[in-house]
Amino acid sequence: MTKNTETSNCLTLRVEECADLLGICRSAAYNLVRQAESSKGKPFQVIRIGNSLLISKKSFEEFLETNGLM
Repeated sequence: MTKNTETSNCLTLRVEECADLLGICRSAAYNLVRQAESSKGKPFQVIRIGNSLLISKKSFEEFLETNGLM
């Protein structure tokens, strides 16, 4: 993921950005995000706006740190 001013100031991540951070394909990232969404914020918080899925950047970073990925 390319860090730019717009992305680094955002409070949320798109599924594609999570996939890039984890080094997984987009469909695997969507599966992970859907599982998180159905688990009510575990392992990270997911926000649905219409058909869009956004991930709380803070909770995703905590998930990465907890799992030794960051």
